[in-house]
Amino acid sequence: MIVTLFAVLALQSPQSSKWSVDFADAHCEATRTYGTGEAASKLSIRPPLDSSATTRLTFERKILEVRGQLEKAATVDFGDGAPPYRTQLQPVLGNAGFRYIMDLSEAQARRLRSATVIELKTSAKVDGRYEIAPAAALFKALDRCIFDLRNRVGVATDDAGLSVLASPVTALSALFSSSKYWTIESHAGKTGEITVSLLIDKSGSVRDCSVVTGTGSPALDTQSCQVFLRATKFAPARNVRGEAVASLSRQTVKWRR
Repeated sequence: MIVTLFAVLALQSPQSSKWSVDFADAHCEATRTYGTGEAASKLSIRPPLDSSATTRLTFERKILEVRGQLEKAATVDFGDGAPPYRTQLQPVLGNAGFRYIMDLSEAQARRLRSATVIELKTSAKVDGRYEIAPAAALFKALDRCIFDLRNRVGVATDDAGLSVLASPVTALSALFSSSKYWTIESHAGKTGEITVSLLIDKSGSVRDCSVVTGTGSPALDTQSCQVFLRATKFAPARNVRGEAVASLSRQTVKWRR
């Protein structure tokens, strides 16, 4: 079930929709559509439950195929006078064709919070100007959403009230091998170390995954979270009364060939 918390921000132009902020199963996300018809694009902003993890941006447009390299070079200008942020966009298959995702570090996410417009230049088909304003109201709504979601799931603000931390039941070293997954990344034999922040519920299931320190490959980072979400199980954290509770857990794994 998705509950709309914030959908009353003022229109910035007749070609743009309003921002909406929703929470679904285990994350908060703000979305807005720019333009109309075949040229319409959508920006989604998904902040992490763990403030040190990455903020995910998703750029969507009706794209039926990706030509050349799957990952696309990109630069983002936050309009703050600092050098543009250089990164890569990763395509993922959605209901209306491919969409592109970008993960912003904590430092870059702070720049986003102060921006009124971001300029995206890339070799993909989602270039353009994305209005963020009214940013203060938008991120206030997102912060409130995260606060409410943490309370709803029952995540403690820190580990002080936990007598036992969540621990993996699955042998993680056996899962993170490029030979186990037939993807572009595994075919290339890519390796690297990644640290993620996991939302683990009181049953020990991984509900959400955000990157804290990536491998340097956006696709491998996303694949890492997919492994955690789909193939791992944890013994849940427990409070001082011995009750199983939801928690945020940092995990570091190294991909091997």
